[in-house]
Amino acid sequence: MTSTKTIPQVLSCQELKELLQTSPPQVVVLEADIGKQVEANFKEGHIPTAQYFDQLEYTTPTAFIPRGLPDVKSFEDYLTRLGVSNEDHIVLYDRSAAGFFAAGRAWFLLKTYGVDNVSILNGGFQAWAREINEIETLETNPPKKEVEYLSLRITSQIHLMLQTKKFTVKLNEQMVRYFDQITSNLSLDANSSQRVQVVDARPPNLFYGRSK
Repeated sequence: MTSTKTIPQVLSCQELKELLQTSPPQVVVLEADIGKQVEANFKEGHIPTAQYFDQLEYTTPTAFIPRGLPDVKSFEDYLTRLGVSNEDHIVLYDRSAAGFFAAGRAWFLLKTYGVDNVSILNGGFQAWAREINEIETLETNPPKKEVEYLSLRITSQIHLMLQTKKFTVKLNEQMVRYFDQITSNLSLDANSSQRVQVVDARPPNLFYGRSK
């Protein structure tokens, strides 16, 4: 793999294309989303060599915390199955208009588990389709360009099969706050140096309680 120091945290589509054209590819590409219901979009067409990364895999939704964190072992097993090793540099993208909605959450998720070699594709799938327009699908008779990427995928998969190391993570507690910590924070004086500012990043309709 290329040294992570040479791969920026925000990649342009052209930079990703160049990294994918090395043999084996210099990055592991993950299409990030939330839930299996949108995986069909991935199967219809995605960035070449990408794997689908479901952020709800191995989580246990509750009424209070519908999208929590997976446990460490399950998360390690899942990333290992996706062919990711600790030596790899991960590039995340999603299909939102901005290109970093689900990818941004995935970036936080990986950082929470101590994964530092992570970048986000600037503009996501929409930008890739517009600027590069090279899409991998599951068609029976793919076009010539897709055959070239299929060869890269096979080479990449062989490379991954030869890797025997299990992907390992370690929860970074500094990235997580729990319910009792938030309630304790609310009880602190507004001028207390120990009080932290809480930012609600949910959509406005959830913030104002107009929907669940």
